[in-house]
Amino acid sequence: MLSNRLQTIFNIISDCDVLADIGTDHALLPIELIKEEKVKKVYAADIAIGPLENAKKNIKLNKMEDKIIPILSDGINDIPDDCDTVVVSGLGYHTCVDILQDNFERLYKFKQIVVQINKDSELLRRWISDHHFTIVDEEIVYEGLYYQVIVFNTNFSDGYSDLEINLGPILMKKNSKLFKEFLDFLLLKDKEIFAQIPKKNEKYYQLENNIKSLEWLTRNTK
Repeated sequence: MLSNRLQTIFNIISDCDVLADIGTDHALLPIELIKEEKVKKVYAADIAIGPLENAKKNIKLNKMEDKIIPILSDGINDIPDDCDTVVVSGLGYHTCVDILQDNFERLYKFKQIVVQINKDSELLRRWISDHHFTIVDEEIVYEGLYYQVIVFNTNFSDGYSDLEINLGPILMKKNSKLFKEFLDFLLLKDKEIFAQIPKKNEKYYQLENNIKSLEWLTRNTK
């Protein structure tokens, strides 16, 4: 059984034949994808031998050796050419971006890239926007913390506004119950910080603007 976070990643994957799960650990996501016949083949990739051995054991236990191929890979560098979708999840922002930039030209060969980082999703959207890539889907999930799953491709986009980068263009359109709870959480957090910093602090006016935007959104998305 998948965690809420992994289940959300599972649910958002579509239109995919061959997928690579980067940092696969125990290969839980690949196993579920094959079990539910959502994809035809998965490369379960990890940079470390220990997690890859765990993945191999689970793959063998589920008798999926013919459909899940464990690969020792530094990010996407050793992923075979037949892969059309890549998942990078459970990492920090800098590690995720290092993986994407390390073999940047390879990104254009993927149909879609699914990313979920542990925090700083707005920085990842900024990176996507700065490269004029297109966000095609997003979901939010709560598992002790709020996690955001972002699906993008390399099709050209004009870029996204600061508000879309901070909150997610697709999340704002979907306007789910959990997203509304997330807005309330952000607003409370920003107000707590704002009450403690002096006007001369460089973040004062940025926070003030954030609070105004969040207050407007919470009023207009109920």
